[in-house]
Amino acid sequence: SLGNVAANLLVEVYEAALAEDWQRSMAAQERATAIRAIYRVVPGDSVFDGLLAGIKGALNVLGVEAGPPAAPLRPCTAAEAESIAEILRCGGLLS
Repeated sequence: SLGNVAANLLVEVYEAALAEDWQRSMAAQERATAIRAIYRVVPGDSVFDGLLAGIKGALNVLGVEAGPPAAPLRPCTAAEAESIAEILRCGGLLS
């Protein structure tokens, strides 16, 4: 889930909402929503294929060894990993 990739960001959404800081909560939620684009980087036969490959690809880009998806899914190509890295940079998760 996105919580595996952007846990701190989701906590920020929650904590800002608890503090009734709606502007900060919405800004963090918008960043989290944009990061979900990692699910669409790797094409597959179903939405689940891209979701799983995107999560594993993002974790690997972030330095968390997640390994490749199990067969018959395929891992990210170098170009797909770079696309995921760019999404993570735009979301503030990668410098």
